[in-house]
Parts: sequence; C-alpha cells; structure tokens
Amino acid sequence: SSPLAVTGDLTLAGPREYPALGLHALLPAADTPREIYLRLQTTSTRMLELQVLPLAQALQRDRLEELATTTYLGVLAVALLGALVHWLRTRERVLGAFVVKQALCIGWSMALLGYGRALLGPVLPPAWIDGGTSVLVLTYVAASLFFDHELLREYRPPRWGLWLLRGFIALLPLELLMLATGHASLALQLNAIVSGLAVVVLIAIVL
Repeated sequence: SSPLAVTGDLTLAGPREYPALGLHALLPAADTPREIYLRLQTTSTRMLELQVLPLAQALQRDRLEELATTTYLGVLAVALLGALVHWLRTRERVLGAFVVKQALCIGWSMALLGYGRALLGPVLPPAWIDGGTSVLVLTYVAASLFFDHELLREYRPPRWGLWLLRGFIALLPLELLMLATGHASLALQLNAIVSGLAVVVLIAIVL
C-alpha cells in the first residue's frame, strides 16, 4: 500500500505537511487503536525525535519551539555582533577566528533547526539545502577547531597538541571531497570522529 505521508530534507512539502521548522506529517484520525510504521532512509547521520500529537497540541509545541530557537539564535547573533565590532577596531587574529566560527555557528544552527528548509524551500531545490547543511556541519567543526588553535597557542601549549588540531583541520578538504563525490555519510561520520577526538585533545592541552 502507498504511504500515508512522505516528508524529509529531500522532498518538497506535500499536502499532508504544514509549514513548521521540524518535519511534520498529518495522519488521518481513527476511531480505534492502530499501528503506524515509520521508515527512515538517509544518506547522512541520523538524529530523530518522533512524536505523535493532536494537531492543536502540535501547533502549540511548534510555537514554543520557534520562540526558544529564535531566542537562542538572537544570543548567538549578539555575540557575533560584539565580536565583529571589536575585531574591526583591533584586527586581532583570534577575534577574527571567533567571528568566522560564530557566523558558521549561526548558519549551522539555523540549518539543523529547520530554518533552511522553511525559508529556502520555496526557492531552492531540496538537494541544495540538504547539501548546504552538510557543508555547514563540516566547515563549522573546522572553524571551531581553528579558533581553539588560535586561542590556545597564546598560552604556549604542548606542540603536539597544536599539531593534532592542525591535522584535524586539514581533513576538511578530504571531507568536502567525500561529500561532493556522493559519500555524505562517510564524510559526516569522519567529521563526528574528528569532533570526538578533538574534545579529548583539547582537554589534554588545557590540563
């Protein structure tokens, strides 16, 4: 039988989907209990929170989530603006690294929170938005590590720590190449491994 609804990053909004940041599907009501099966298909990493709610409750939850995410993005934007103004006055290298990292953080956050699909869905193909999200994920991790490198090197940390951070950052072109050649899952998995190892290295450098 045909599915009740299909939704995702690579699909256009259908008749059973209402505008919201998250992915939604409207299911027909039933008078008796029933089982609904969900199939998840992805070429990238998986992170899923699934809820089945009455429409009124779902709409209320959406509004609360939009308020929370807007507040979160506002805090990120204030930090970016303050750092940008300070960098324009001082031209400090570490501040410049923070500005780039923070700008990518805002783009990364907006993409993962669903703003990319909600705002750009009517004008860009879904594949472009999905690919752009993956690029933001990869570049944000590299930019964060570069900022950590620039910040920590002022405190004369162990050389091996800085070399490891540089090695992690140098993997970005490889990850982007993997993404461009259709290996998005491997690229994002490698990026996740790099993120985990980098945390251990950063803790060791600080200690």
